[in-house]
Amino acid sequence: MPIENHETIAAAVSEPMRAALLASALAAALAFKSNERSIYKRAMEVVAVGITGLIAGYGMQAMGLDFGYICAGNAVIAYLGVDKVRGIIDRVVDAFLTKKGA
Repeated sequence: MPIENHETIAAAVSEPMRAALLASALAAALAFKSNERSIYKRAMEVVAVGITGLIAGYGMQAMGLDFGYICAGNAVIAYLGVDKVRGIIDRVVDAFLTKKGA
């Protein structure tokens, strides 16, 4: 039986979830292309990218950003990797707290 209403299916999955799934697919392609790490570490990186992208996606949606920005943010997370993104965020937060004197 063919599916007649594709819009209903697309509406059933939230925009941040769709963006996280796309980021996970990109992360899988990048992780499994590289042979530098073990298969376990590469698989965990893909899972971490998906979860981080989902959290970031819902945060960006709460800020009122469109789906394109959510996808772009998730692509950056997938391309750089979770560890690199965490390092960047740590440096930004440390600079902000230093500026505020905390």
